[in-house]
Amino acid sequence: MKVHFKGTRGSIPIAPTATEVQEKVVASLLAARGKDLRSERQIREFVEKSLPFRHSSTFGGNTPCVHLETGSEDYLIFDGGSGLRVLGKELMDSGSASGKTFHIFLSHFHYDHIQG
Repeated sequence: MKVHFKGTRGSIPIAPTATEVQEKVVASLLAARGKDLRSERQIREFVEKSLPFRHSSTFGGNTPCVHLETGSEDYLIFDGGSGLRVLGKELMDSGSASGKTFHIFLSHFHYDHIQG
């Protein structure tokens, strides 16, 4: 069984601002000074192992949507926040959703749980 969090943010979906992204890039480039980063593998390893989370990643900006993978052909989805769009796109891109049954459980009807 696997749990996939497609959205965990409360109330309003949000994306990082351009300034926040630029600050992450600048901090990452400063941290990379003097490192041997000639290959893509070296760069990826540096990003994954050497940079702190605040520079190499971000927390999701989507509102609640959780997909529970149980091993059956049915899809169990908890809450339909904006993360539901991410899940839907992944399923459409992979082609794995065709002809499947989806069970969507809504914890409550606040906007952040149904806006997807």
